[in-house]
Parts: sequence; C-alpha cells; structure tokens
Amino acid sequence: MNATLERVRALPGVQSATLGTALPMQGGGNYDGYIIEGRPVPSSGNEDQMYQTAVAPDYFKTVGVPLLLGRDFATTDDSTNLNVGVVDVTLANRYWKGSEALGKRIRTTGDTTWYTIVGVVGAVRDGDATLPPEPHLYVSIPQAGGSPLSLAIRTNGPSTTVIPGVRRIVSEIEPSIPLDDVRSLSGVIDQTFATRRLTKILLGGFALVGLILAAVGIYGVMSLHVANRGREFGIRLALGADPRALVRLVLGEGAVLAGLGVVIGIAGAIGATRWLATLLYDVSPTDPVVLVMLPLLLAAIALMACYVPARRAAKSDPLAVLRAD
Repeated sequence: MNATLERVRALPGVQSATLGTALPMQGGGNYDGYIIEGRPVPSSGNEDQMYQTAVAPDYFKTVGVPLLLGRDFATTDDSTNLNVGVVDVTLANRYWKGSEALGKRIRTTGDTTWYTIVGVVGAVRDGDATLPPEPHLYVSIPQAGGSPLSLAIRTNGPSTTVIPGVRRIVSEIEPSIPLDDVRSLSGVIDQTFATRRLTKILLGGFALVGLILAAVGIYGVMSLHVANRGREFGIRLALGADPRALVRLVLGEGAVLAGLGVVIGIAGAIGATRWLATLLYDVSPTDPVVLVMLPLLLAAIALMACYVPARRAAKSDPLAVLRAD
C-alpha cells in the first residue's frame, strides 16, 4: 500500500494521493451503531448509527474535506500505536462543543476496539445529497484494516494526464488488482444528481414556456381590454379629459388587476413548493428572489400592456374615434 502511494504521489501533476474504503458520494463505508465512552450504552436496536471509514494519511486533503480541529492521520498510526480516529463535525456537535471531542473514545457496537478522537473534520454527504449528513468516524487503515480500497488522487490539471501512469504503477506492484473504475469526483457528483438535474431542466423548460405564454396572454388580454374602450376614451377626450389623466386611469386599473394576480400567483406558488422541495439541493423552495422577481416581471408586462394602447388612445383624435364607432 505504502509503495503504491509513494510512487503515485511522485507522478508529475499529482498533488496528493490516498486510499480509503469509501469516497464521498459513494457510501460512507461500514454503517453501524456506536458507543461513546462514559455515556450510557444504548439498548440493542435503539442505538444511533454512523459510518466508519478506514483511510490512509492525506485522505481529507485529497478529497477536499476540511480539517477543523486536531490532526490528520499520520504514517505512525499503525498497529503498534494507540488506535486513533477522526470524527466529522456532525458527530462532534451532537455530543461535544469545540475541542471537547478531542481525547474522547468511541467504538462501534460491532467491535470492541476503542478509538481515541484526535481530529474533527467537515461533514460529508453519502448517497442522497439532499439528506442531512450522517455521522462519520474515520480510522487508520493499518489499525483497522478494510477492503476493498479506493485510490483517490488530487491533480494539478486534467486527471486524464496521470491515469496512464497510475495504471502502470498499479499493474507493476499489484498485477492482480484491476483498475477498471476510474472516475473524477465531479463525475461521481454529476452522476448522483443526474436524475434530479434532468427533472429540473425539464421543469425549467416548461416554466420558461409557461412564462412566455403567460406574458403573451397577459399582454394580449390587457391590450384588447384597453382597445375595446376606444369609444369611452374618445368621449372622455371630447369632454375635455386630460390625456395624461386618462393614461393614469388605465394604469391604475391595470395595477389593481396585476396586484391581484400577483397575490394569487404567490399563494399558489407557495402551496406548490411541497412537490418541488425534493428536487432542490441547498435551495429554499420559497426562495424570495424567485417569488418576488417573476410576479413583478409579469406585473410589469401587464402595466406595459395597459400603457401602450392607453397612450395611443390618449393621442388619438376623439372625433375620428367617435366617427369610426
């Protein structure tokens, strides 16, 4: 293992390399109950669950998980030294505050090995990224073992430039190990969100078509409504009405209708968000920008649809309008 990592790390373009029984977005490893030293032991079947992942040094640096407290694993964390572990902030915040987690001991219910916590890292989502992060305990591969192992590499440039070298090294050192599933972490994330992304693209396309149809419909209806009042406007102008007051009158009536439509539309949108919440990731279904900007856009279109024909009617000759009728 060490020989493979050292040779991979020496390849041009490689920033860091590590091993782990699981990588982010690919399942967190062994999922089991856990016991914290000094706390009551939960009854069987009622204990909380966590992921236990065995990793090599530089794992967090390579996969981009921030180290918040304490230290990372070192090459000295082997079978001859104290069994150590690193927990994520989700688990640390559940029982301790700040650096209080360091020095505490934890183990899984399926094993009798206690691990002393030496570090706290950021939370990692596994599987369904829309769910809250699960608690994680990371342990050292030399101390806990684990298989199969995934090789993670952080590169300076495109990952395709180092893949041939990695294949050559693995085939030379471990010819029995196939290297057949090579993917970038961004590709893994894209695959995880593929279904949701397709659904959102389709919904976004339908929403855009609906917005265009709504804008055309509003403009057409309001324009027709104002145009049908040509005789009324002609009479008002003939009796001495101020053309600007006529435009303000039409805009005021249009604003009332547009405001009523905005209120009804926002209420309907908020009511429909429970069906859309499962398709969103780190975005509120009641996002204020969307709920405000789109209704204001449609309201502006409605006012424009009132203003254009009203201004045209205000500039027309009232006698010509009345003769036409």
